[in-house]
Formats: sequence, C-alpha cells, structure tokens
Amino acid sequence: MEGKKGFCVFKKQIRDAVRVQRDDQGFPLIYSTREQAEREIANHVVSRIVQHFAREDGAASTNTLTLRDYIKEVEVLDDGTVVDSDGNQFGKEA
Repeated sequence: MEGKKGFCVFKKQIRDAVRVQRDDQGFPLIYSTREQAEREIANHVVSRIVQHFAREDGAASTNTLTLRDYIKEVEVLDDGTVVDSDGNQFGKEA
C-alpha cells in the first residue's frame, strides 16, 4: 500500500542520528511541496542569523550558524507515519 507523498525537514544530530521536525501532536511535520519546506529552513536560518548578531554580550556563537537541516521527500502512511527514501520510518512521538 502506497501513501501520499510529502516533504519533511530533518536535522542531523550527533553521531549521524537524524531527527524529524514534528507538529504539536508529536507527528512528523509534513509539507506538501519542497518549496514550503525550503521556506521553513530559510526562515529558521534567518532567525538564527539575527540571533547571532543580536547577542548583547557581543560574543559570536559558532553554533548559532550551524546548518544541519535538510529536506527529504517522504511517503505519508494513513496513521501519519512517514517513510523516507532509505526506508526509515518516523511515527508519532509521545
């Protein structure tokens, strides 16, 4: 059974672990187009850059500008679980 297609924003974590962006109910957040997902990342990057230069102590944090977000097309199953092109499944988190 094949589900509908969508796009998710993923974040690389320490030691190659991956975390998917989630909604308020714990489900993977699904964008209907790649452009919507790209805009989400762009908005995130812009806000991080603003934070980087707005620090009151004047110290620049190298971690502030680290970009680990990327987009993957996913298959969305009926229960809200998403499956990426590598077969990794991301369902609801508690």
